[in-house]
Amino acid sequence: MDSKYGQRELLCEYNLSTDFFESKNIIVSDLVPLKDSYLLTTNIGALLYKKVLKENEIGVLRDIIENNEFLRENYEVLYEVKNENDDQFYFLKLRSDFQGNMNSIDCSISAVNGLKKFHLKTKPVNMNLDNSIFKEKLIKHMKKDLYKIKNYKERVDNIEYKRGFNKVFSENVDDIIYRIKLVIEKLNETHIEKALICLCIKDTSCHNVIHYENEGLFIDISDSYLGFRSINLSEFIDQCIRYFDYDIERGKMILEEYIKDIDLTENELILMYLYFIYPEDIIEIITSYYDCMESFNEEIFLGKLSKRLSLKDNKINFSKLIKEFYIDKK
Repeated sequence: MDSKYGQRELLCEYNLSTDFFESKNIIVSDLVPLKDSYLLTTNIGALLYKKVLKENEIGVLRDIIENNEFLRENYEVLYEVKNENDDQFYFLKLRSDFQGNMNSIDCSISAVNGLKKFHLKTKPVNMNLDNSIFKEKLIKHMKKDLYKIKNYKERVDNIEYKRGFNKVFSENVDDIIYRIKLVIEKLNETHIEKALICLCIKDTSCHNVIHYENEGLFIDISDSYLGFRSINLSEFIDQCIRYFDYDIERGKMILEEYIKDIDLTENELILMYLYFIYPEDIIEIITSYYDCMESFNEEIFLGKLSKRLSLKDNKINFSKLIKEFYIDKK
């Protein structure tokens, strides 16, 4: 619930009155709140109703759609509106409002086919997205993580009697540091072909997917970026299998569907292998706890950390599958 409706205050800023929609000749029969927007079922089809949160967001969105044949067929920016506070919103026309059930492997397969087309049909030559993610940026991010974790370790090491979150962190921090260093080292050794850079989805979470004629479409694509398709695929697979304790067979089925049409290179597969080794999810919880980014509640944070740590071996086992069944056979 918290992850899906992560920005509840922002959702309250939307004008949801019948008069407002009718002024745009829109009759709403149903609406579903998302993280920071609404999915509408209307007389003119499915619409994403979203507040502009970044400068030139609509211009970037139009550029993203224009440079991707698949997106041009499935998305259209219809209206741009402002409220009484001069806040800007837009309506994005979608093919469907059916979100499906991502617990179903069929929906996951449908969604990965949509992701595949998202990657295949991009023409990134004329695109200039500020949030592009390349190898150097990945390494810089990881080095920053390493610096933070070492600082937290130093702070906790000075506590004589460790309890709760501090105790669990102290027991696992050396392994976290080892895995960060390992991934940085391997990433430095891996040559990434820039020709394989493509348009990627920022929000690969299950509730950001709709289904149309057995094909998944991502609802909010405004945060799309230029990056590596194998990492984006890894993020998607992670979203699909983490709540199934990183079920290897489930993940393998999704990966096999993707590579039916895209022959991932050895280095792309190495990126996937490193993704599932890197403790990104654990680092996020630790950082949020020690930097108090969320309202402070040790029990909640300890529960989250313990859950992630309990899945660590399963996640690493999935990385081993990628190495043994795909990388080693290249």
